[in-house]
Amino acid sequence: MNTYKYCLFLVFNFFTLIVWAQIPSTDIYLLDVSIKDTNYIFSNPTKIATGNGYNNQPYFMPDGKTILFTSIGADNQADIYKYDIKTKSVLQLSSTKQFKEYSPQLTPDKKMMSVVRVEEDDSTQHLWLYDLNGKPIKMLSAINPVGYYSWLYENNLALAVLQKGDRMDAEFLDLESGISRTIAKNIGRCLVTNNINDSTHICYYVQKKQNDSIFLVNAVATNKIKHFNEIQPTSFMTLPNSEDYCLFYNGFLIGNYGKLYLNKNRKYKNIANFINTPYQNFYRLVYYPISNTKGKLALVVYENKKP
Repeated sequence: MNTYKYCLFLVFNFFTLIVWAQIPSTDIYLLDVSIKDTNYIFSNPTKIATGNGYNNQPYFMPDGKTILFTSIGADNQADIYKYDIKTKSVLQLSSTKQFKEYSPQLTPDKKMMSVVRVEEDDSTQHLWLYDLNGKPIKMLSAINPVGYYSWLYENNLALAVLQKGDRMDAEFLDLESGISRTIAKNIGRCLVTNNINDSTHICYYVQKKQNDSIFLVNAVATNKIKHFNEIQPTSFMTLPNSEDYCLFYNGFLIGNYGKLYLNKNRKYKNIANFINTPYQNFYRLVYYPISNTKGKLALVVYENKKP
């Protein structure tokens, strides 16, 4: 797989986590993607079935054979699960009674996974390291409360940290020094990182505006936490009331009211219509490129309308 690291949708926010009744019912659908010239074909939709009412934050493992995700069972505990794409089988990895785990991602060394762990008080949210079998290893950072994150490269992450007033700020964190630096305020939930090469690392984030439903996706380039700069040419506006997007092989994918759009060179093109399908109410999305003409698309879907 190339070095794309996709937005993974992590936890909803501090307030939705602490009250079970506010967590919506969501499903994950997996689709095959085929690209022929300028035509985009989405086929073979498969629902990742766990029997649970909340399935979210899909993450493709680098080999493209399995997906990590979060699911909440009858015990109201959020745990990490693994889905085998070939066999369509689901395996529960973590099973902690006093903690809730969200947003699994593989660490850059590919030996562990990171999660956002909600502690026993149901409000403290730290970034944790777990082994690949779902066993807690250690807390990665004391920053609290972490809402969303994405790895930049080894020992460095982009974080969305919750602030007073239901706002989130973007921070770059160096795990070795423990130093973090705020790079933007009032951001959206979707953080997307992409390693261009060993020295150039890109973080995309949504810059929100007050009293507006269309946001700006900005980019930050960095090779060290203390050195970063805005990359204005790559910025683009989201579609109305949409803040979830992912990297595609020649642009960005973003959904809007049941339709899928490709943003390329700041211009939108409608490439799929999912209205009247079981996955029309999708919002989060993750793309895994198999080649320049084939891939897999995971969609997170509200069972009913978005609350």
